[in-house]
Amino acid sequence: MLKKGSSSMARLKIRLKLLIHVRLTAMHIGTQGEHKELPV
Repeated sequence: MLKKGSSSMARLKIRLKLLIHVRLTAMHIGTQGEHKELPV
């Protein structure tokens, strides 16, 4: 039970990290049009 719970928590954390990463990249792509001098 403990291992299963910890694995599910890890999955949730990974999902949160992926969501944040996707949002950050989306914002970066959106602002890249205005600031083309920014490195990719």
